[in-house]
Amino acid sequence: MTEHVDKPLSVIEADRTDIDWLISSYLGAACSGHFDYDIEDRETLRMIRANLRSIVLQKKMKDFRRLTQTMIFERDGVRIGACVIAQIIGQPTEVELHIMLVDPGQRGNGYGNMMLDEVIGRWHEACDIYVRCYAVSVQMIRMLERRNFISTTTFDDTSTLYLLRRSPLTWQVEAMASYYLASCA
Repeated sequence: MTEHVDKPLSVIEADRTDIDWLISSYLGAACSGHFDYDIEDRETLRMIRANLRSIVLQKKMKDFRRLTQTMIFERDGVRIGACVIAQIIGQPTEVELHIMLVDPGQRGNGYGNMMLDEVIGRWHEACDIYVRCYAVSVQMIRMLERRNFISTTTFDDTSTLYLLRRSPLTWQVEAMASYYLASCA
């Protein structure tokens, strides 16, 4: 694997011009078993397309109404991949890396590692980060394990939920603030 550390990836918020690429990339990953959808079913395809449009345009999941942020990763104006981060409803210190896609033509260059590091860098200090993976996502699972994500639950569909707890420093600061506020009361 050749990692291009000499030049960082650009990160931009997804917009309507990214939707077709995002849908195509997502369906390609689903064909390989990375998502649990029967993409042969017309209604399922319609639902996937509608949900991805909502994720980009309304910044929320159509099916669960969870708020989202979609990051597009580029190098020299070429799309490399995308990550969709979704809030965990009712849990302000928990997020899910809901979707992570690397363009098939860009795989094997270390971009997935760079994208995952960007997600961790943005959210790890303040939030627990969850990721749900299927067994076929061997590379993703390895990347998660190298970054100290722990396996928490395996579901009936054989997917596994991984967790990276937020930075211990954040817990200490919050505990000290709570102690201070309680002592002032």
